[in-house]
Amino acid sequence: MISQDILNLSTRFISIPSTKESPEKVNDVLNIALDNLPGFEYKKFTDQNIPSLLIYNHWPENGRFKVIMNAHLDVVPGKPEQFTAKIEGDKLIGRGAIDMKAAGAAELLAFKELAKKVPYPLALQLVTDEETNGKHGTKYQISQGILSDFYLCGEFSNLDLGCDTKGVLWLKLITHGKRAHGAFLWDGINAVTKLADEIKAIKKLLQSLQNLPGKQPVTLGYSREETPLIRFRTWLVSL
Repeated sequence: MISQDILNLSTRFISIPSTKESPEKVNDVLNIALDNLPGFEYKKFTDQNIPSLLIYNHWPENGRFKVIMNAHLDVVPGKPEQFTAKIEGDKLIGRGAIDMKAAGAAELLAFKELAKKVPYPLALQLVTDEETNGKHGTKYQISQGILSDFYLCGEFSNLDLGCDTKGVLWLKLITHGKRAHGAFLWDGINAVTKLADEIKAIKKLLQSLQNLPGKQPVTLGYSREETPLIRFRTWLVSL
């Protein structure tokens, strides 16, 4: 049974359309988080106008937190009515309910409950760029020396604990062709079809390494980078 406190805070988070198109709303959702954690110290980070927070019980002497609880409070765009949370049966429905404002609310309340009780440095890391690339939140904080012995992330956890995750392989594939006149195509080599053949070969290899009956272990994505990167989501990595 999910506590009423988690539902109430989740509902407040969901009501804020904290998308990359609305930077003021991104700050609003972080302020709601801070309002629910009075008395705790925190640091605010900003990279390329994208804010994130680190709230903690005490600063680690060795520079590493024992545990960091990580959550993102940004969401993808949605229709206005999607930002009004509703409960249907045992489901909480609203933009970002599972990805990941309910889990963020649960982590915040767990931090609030535990931070003054545990003897070790504990932090809550709230970022607002996971739906875009994660470089200006979690990655930026790491670059600023925010390190931890253990990370706990509520992404798609369904408010449960798990120790496995899908992995991501980033591959940069380059193929070379040979030009040919349109009247003599057989004298040329098509770099695009060569690339397609390489992708099929990689996908076949990855599928052969994992036995998941009825499940697709590999899917082809793309990168927002300017360089021609190909992203494969796989089931091969367990943490």
